[in-house]
Amino acid sequence: MSEIRDLSVTDASNNDPAFGFPENMNPSDVNDNLRRILGAIKRWYADTNGTLATTGSSNAYVLAANATVASYQAGDVYLFSANHTNTGAATIDVDGLGTKALEINGAAVASGDIESGKFFLAIYDGTAFELTRLSPAVVDFAVTAASNGGAAVASNAVSVDPNNATDTAIAAGDEILFADADDSNNVKKDTVQGILDLVPSATAGLQSIQVFTSGGTWTKPAGITKVKVTVVGGGGGGAGGNSSYRTGGGGGGGGAAIEFIDVTGTSSETVTIGAGGAAGGSNSAGSAGGTSSFGSFCSATGGGGGSAEGSGTRAGGTGGAGSGGDINITGQAGDGVQTNDNQSGATGGSSILGGGGRGGGLAASATGGAGGNYGGGGASTSGSQAGGAGAGGIVIVEEYA
Repeated sequence: MSEIRDLSVTDASNNDPAFGFPENMNPSDVNDNLRRILGAIKRWYADTNGTLATTGSSNAYVLAANATVASYQAGDVYLFSANHTNTGAATIDVDGLGTKALEINGAAVASGDIESGKFFLAIYDGTAFELTRLSPAVVDFAVTAASNGGAAVASNAVSVDPNNATDTAIAAGDEILFADADDSNNVKKDTVQGILDLVPSATAGLQSIQVFTSGGTWTKPAGITKVKVTVVGGGGGGAGGNSSYRTGGGGGGGGAAIEFIDVTGTSSETVTIGAGGAAGGSNSAGSAGGTSSFGSFCSATGGGGGSAEGSGTRAGGTGGAGSGGDINITGQAGDGVQTNDNQSGATGGSSILGGGGRGGGLAASATGGAGGNYGGGGASTSGSQAGGAGAGGIVIVEEYA
């Protein structure tokens, strides 16, 4: 008996007198051949519409197909429901043609892969039948007795079937045992909270910010796993001027470091804040700013002090430098003075937060402006007065769940 697979994809080749339409065929044979082809179509449909069911037992499945074939052929397809669940590697015998291995993704099926009453598509690849499960899988698990805030919860077996789900009230501390109903050795266990931790929280993200303008200790709040730390060193002090209205350099801005840190294993960390550099007195250089740090993770040095007019250089203080961060930033250098001519004071350098001090005016009583923002350098002055002090540093800790 010929079947669908015996037909050709080339129209002209379907000319078998018994299962096709040859040229000049006997008119009385047309209806017979057409009925044979319709019968073959129906048998193919019956083998692939899910009405087949296996027989057999243990790990040996038997299938009686509607189509009649003399041998297996690559591309043979059957859709069937399994009559029992396998306990290990399994085979199938279609119409007594011999046993062939049942595989999933090229590997022998494992215990429970073929579940009783579920539908499977089997395609012969020339060596074995490759299976695809068409029925939703059932997840079997149990809520076992476990401590939940000191109170034990009762054991309760639960079967989650997408077609017939059962809800069971459980709490975050309860312990769940995931077990394959057909394989007692295939068991996994976790707490409800452990499972929830795998799911991104709707409240994840920035939770809080701690700002330090003086030294202290950062303590991790509950639920925080990562922090973004911004460290800024103190600004350098500006130089003082002299009685001849000649000025020195402005103080440099403090450096900065920015680092994203996993604090899962950290509960607290020491925070150090660099002081702003002192202003230079009359005809004196300014002092350098201090170093700020977040433990040993990252730090930023302060800006250099502005040089005095009498030093002969009248250079602005260098900017401080960040280190240890994912991003390390050098502060802006303070302005220097190029000539001996009478002139206003030099501006202080800015940190990443801005804030360089404004230079003092051309007057006997003018003083240099102090650093305006965290890490800003102080300005110098032209009169016989002190320069401006640098601004202190800062540490900003952004806290994320």
